[in-house]
Amino acid sequence: GFVTTFADITAFRANEAILEARVKDRTQQLADALTEQQLAREQADMANMSKSRFIAAASHDLLQPMHAARLFSTVLEQSIATEEDLQTLQQLDRALYGAESMLSALLDIARLEGGTIQPKRQPYPLHDLLSDLELQF
Repeated sequence: GFVTTFADITAFRANEAILEARVKDRTQQLADALTEQQLAREQADMANMSKSRFIAAASHDLLQPMHAARLFSTVLEQSIATEEDLQTLQQLDRALYGAESMLSALLDIARLEGGTIQPKRQPYPLHDLLSDLELQF
């Protein structure tokens, strides 16, 4: 003899179709989210590049009057009559140098962020850094 059994798999096929639809839907949601994330990242990168270009341009433009002020300070030093005026002028020059250094650093950071220049690692004398800080503060 033969034994034959039959099973109704209609419910199984229906559940399988539902699961397939869910997987397809979730896959599409993930693809959409990934596309959205990539677009957001591209927009953020463009905004960052724009910011870096602005900072570089602004720093460069602000450095020009600083250079001129330091030149005028040097010329004025030649005509100072009193020691007190000379000390005041030297303080002014140090303040201008500090502002100029900060703007130069800002310009360098913007250039690094923009990819215009690449960092070059090398030893730096700590004394020079600390003496610059001492002059500024």
